[in-house]
Amino acid sequence: MLTRADLEPVWHRSRELGFYGIHLPGEYGGQNLTCTQLAALKEEIGASGRVLGDMGGPLRAGDILQHASEHQLDKYLLLLIRGERTCCFSLTATDAGSDVRSMRTVAVRAGDGYRLTGHKVFSSAGPFADFAIVVARMAGTGEQDSD
Repeated sequence: MLTRADLEPVWHRSRELGFYGIHLPGEYGGQNLTCTQLAALKEEIGASGRVLGDMGGPLRAGDILQHASEHQLDKYLLLLIRGERTCCFSLTATDAGSDVRSMRTVAVRAGDGYRLTGHKVFSSAGPFADFAIVVARMAGTGEQDSD
């Protein structure tokens, strides 16, 4: 299993070469690649036997940047983009796999934040992440709420 110590030199070199966060908008240091362009780049890099070096990194930020609060940007996302923190992506659920429409992990407004209920069975990059991006439905937005 890869460890954070294994990946840190890859992240560092990827940042040096301009690949770390290459899909991000220019204001965040990226090249604003489309999903199609990023997929083509990854295919070419993968065919060469190399890696892009973004596991646990800014690839997980993506569209979240458009919706993040200043607090979320400062505390999590900008540190992730600079390579100072890593994150995992928690999508896979016991009841639905990666089918977002069927998942029962729910976020309920609780004061200034949210309370999550549900279970995740896989979090990519979980063993070395500083924080998680958890995929959940908002309470009241699906038929599972009536179960």
